[in-house]
Amino acid sequence: MITFWKKPPAAPPSPEVAPSFVKGQVLNAAEKAALRAQALENARAARAAIGPEILDKMANLLQGKPPETSPMVQARKIIAVLDKEDVSAHLLQMMRDKTKPH
Repeated sequence: MITFWKKPPAAPPSPEVAPSFVKGQVLNAAEKAALRAQALENARAARAAIGPEILDKMANLLQGKPPETSPMVQARKIIAVLDKEDVSAHLLQMMRDKTKPH
């Protein structure tokens, strides 16, 4: 019989690596509070390691917002500052340039 392609039997997990929570196990209030405190501390450590700027960028990307450095966002900021007559004059000039044969 060929045993070359068969996977070797999995070793049982060591007690140090085994999860402390077993499916179906009911935790009391103190254990739940300790588990929440540990999870919050892990989240705080991860936020501190990543930094607030990167977290904000990631949140914006997840929400579908364009990055602040995109040309579209930069153009919107510039147009918002410009005078309405200037903007309309630029748009009319662009439309005239499109219609001219080059």
